[in-house]
Amino acid sequence: MDDLDPANPIPLYHQIAEAVKYRIATGQLREGAMLPPLREAAASWRVNLHTVRRAYQELARQQFIELRHGSGARVLTAPVAADEPFIARTIATAKAKYGLSQEVLAARIAAWGAPRSPRALVPIIHVVECSAGQAADYAEQLRGRWNVDARPFSLDAPGEPPPGPILATYFHYNEVRERWPHRVAGLHFVAVQPDPRLARDLAPRRGKRRVVVAEADRSRAASVAADLPQLFPPERFDVVFRIVRAMDAIPRTRDGAPVFVAPRLWFALPDAVRARGDVRQLRYLIVREDLDRLAQTLGWSRIEREVA
Repeated sequence: MDDLDPANPIPLYHQIAEAVKYRIATGQLREGAMLPPLREAAASWRVNLHTVRRAYQELARQQFIELRHGSGARVLTAPVAADEPFIARTIATAKAKYGLSQEVLAARIAAWGAPRSPRALVPIIHVVECSAGQAADYAEQLRGRWNVDARPFSLDAPGEPPPGPILATYFHYNEVRERWPHRVAGLHFVAVQPDPRLARDLAPRRGKRRVVVAEADRSRAASVAADLPQLFPPERFDVVFRIVRAMDAIPRTRDGAPVFVAPRLWFALPDAVRARGDVRQLRYLIVREDLDRLAQTLGWSRIEREVA
């Protein structure tokens, strides 16, 4: 079996489906051939049964195979053009040797003979988040390190981003995939973490320091709480959550404790509230390793002026 890449943001079931389609296109699997039973395939791929089952279901949906109850999965008749094995090999080589996705390879080939300008050479990616402000923040983080035209797109907006790759955080993994299932091949996901400078910027104080975190939703507050021990170690900080119902109701603390506002809420605050000295944005940064991996996958070049 071909090796899977668990570190790749492309889901394992999709990697399996693509590997099977490649074998069909190159003639390694012919019409009528039976795919391995689920348990055997799961052992060969070193994944669970559900992952293989989902890969087979995806192949059946695209009419590459037929699922037969009790007898397994059979490769269907499909007219194969003479150049399909060549195309399949080219796609596989581009990914294995150069880290180029099929989408990026197609864009590179399409632009190959066109007149080139510096702007035309900058790849485009759409960054989706639950608020326009946070999407813009993440897009700016990409543009700050890589030669890429990162364009924000809010999940509150109607429709979907224009054609091309899409970036989202793992927090929205299920939502994005369910909303745009036809864009799965171009979806990329990264982890984020609180900006470590937030704690370092606080003035030193003896004993434990109290900080307040404001959120508008209890479920989101629970998610934020899971990220905070690395930012505010419990041996040094007491973290208190406040659920805020109105955008201008950020609490003032008697002891002058800083109030960190979760990202989605921060970008909805009135300017007067954001201008308060005790109110600060709980900013998140894209994990650098994830961003570097994404840049390699999509073939981005690093901005030369960056200082490590």
